[in-house]
Amino acid sequence: MGLLLALSLPAGLRYLVMPVGFVFSFFIEGCQGPALPARTPSLYDIVANTAGACLGLIIVAFVETRVRGES
Repeated sequence: MGLLLALSLPAGLRYLVMPVGFVFSFFIEGCQGPALPARTPSLYDIVANTAGACLGLIIVAFVETRVRGES
């Protein structure tokens, strides 16, 4: 999600990737408890998903930096 969000946002708004990833993950984990009784929400999942969004952002930034450097 972080990678796709970073690619879809203009460069000036990419700082929103991590907060959006956190809020989305928090929402999903919050809905898991009432909607899926066999699943339990976990703080670790929120942290892991937010870290994944950050990793996607880092990958996009790295690739764009490399592409600009080659031009």
